[in-house]
Amino acid sequence: TQCPAAVMDDLGCVLDERASLQEEPLTVDVDDETSLEGSEILRRAAGPYVPGLGPNLRLAAEPSATVLELMAQPHLSAFPDLHQVYLDLSRNGPELIHRCCNCLPKFGSVQRLHIVCCDSGVTDRHLQPFFEGLQWIPTLQDLSLHCINNHIGVELLGKAGERIGSCSHLTHLYLNFKNNQIGAFPDLSAFAGGIGRCSQLQSVALDFANNKVTSSFLTALAQGSLLQSGKLSGGIGLLTRMKTFVLIVEDNEVSGATLEILGRALQGCVALEDLKFVVSKNEITPKQASKFLSSLSCLQLKKLDVNFSETTMTDEHFGDIGTAIHKLPTLQELRLDFSGSLGNASDITSVGVRSFTTGMGKCPALQLLDLNFAYNCYYPTRHRPTRFDDEAANAIADLVLQHALLECRVNLEGTFVKAAGVARIRLAHADADVTVTHDSDSSFPSWSTPPSRAGVSGDSDNSSSTSSGWKSDSSEGLSSSCQ
Repeated sequence: TQCPAAVMDDLGCVLDERASLQEEPLTVDVDDETSLEGSEILRRAAGPYVPGLGPNLRLAAEPSATVLELMAQPHLSAFPDLHQVYLDLSRNGPELIHRCCNCLPKFGSVQRLHIVCCDSGVTDRHLQPFFEGLQWIPTLQDLSLHCINNHIGVELLGKAGERIGSCSHLTHLYLNFKNNQIGAFPDLSAFAGGIGRCSQLQSVALDFANNKVTSSFLTALAQGSLLQSGKLSGGIGLLTRMKTFVLIVEDNEVSGATLEILGRALQGCVALEDLKFVVSKNEITPKQASKFLSSLSCLQLKKLDVNFSETTMTDEHFGDIGTAIHKLPTLQELRLDFSGSLGNASDITSVGVRSFTTGMGKCPALQLLDLNFAYNCYYPTRHRPTRFDDEAANAIADLVLQHALLECRVNLEGTFVKAAGVARIRLAHADADVTVTHDSDSSFPSWSTPPSRAGVSGDSDNSSSTSSGWKSDSSEGLSSSCQ
């Protein structure tokens, strides 16, 4: 049977891809193999694996029942020589996953533990033994849990934070709870406090997209709980060794007012170099976004990736975002997403883009620039006579020209920018690899009705548009390993 590829970590902790082997996996009769170490029994039952990777155990998306039964055998009480364990248990059913989680204390010497259990109907009850078992793995340094499209609720998170906090040697943490049922956080202090106690953490990624979480999530994550002494009991602000932080709260109920609180907390992360923040499909204004970015000016950031797509961005105060970026002199890579979507266009026009580029000015260390302005203000209205046209392209071209870039990517799909504007951006920098994504050289993109304005009298031009079956290329935040 051909073995599927090993899971790839989204943070860039590359897991060497498992070779495609045509051998039949070995089955192990426990009674005939009692002289073998428990770890070797599991390896043989798991079938061929990549040689030369050391004491590893890798199980792909559909591990044989033999392996899972062996894991639970009472006489195999421990697997002391396994240091790296990768288990993809997706689509194996919640009860089987529950049994596997109960075996976690047997892996007491593991340093790297990656578990994937997506699309499995998992609830708090099934996953609770996983976090309870962390206290029996004092050597753990790298923990990754992908639990996408399940039924995890808020009650599990408090217990999860407490147990994660007991992992004193943890340096890398990745929790992906995208598309679950977490909802509002009545009290997240235990979760935030646990993460804050992991003082050795260097890389943290948290994905809570599409969970109906509210602003209290960001507040608790930033502040933890306040003690009577006035000090914080946890929160990300205590992670002074953290170099990489990824936070995804896309498509929730987060208010822009809490972004400034998060930004102030990040000021305590003095070693932070790489920040990715996806807050798309929430109510965020340019003024709130600029305050968040301005609060990062005391950090020595090298990479900044912020996704404000499908928020409430307008021209007003949009230049303040550029001014905030200008206050990050060490920035080498900048990715900003201000896109709308087909049917829900954003309201940024050429006026806002020019104020943004003027405010941003020149960032001396910048080498990569990625700007996404897709689906922004194609049709003017009575109250907003301007739109996103060639003037915006000229402003972007001027910005590109100011920097010694190695790579530049600009997305202008669904805007009124024409071929001349696109060409100016492409030719703005002779030494950089410049890519501009654009609908076509025609005057109108290939949609039949104005985005988010169909049927509104007086809000569109008199020109007619054509339909050619053009499909939206939707943007994606942090990709999951099981999607």
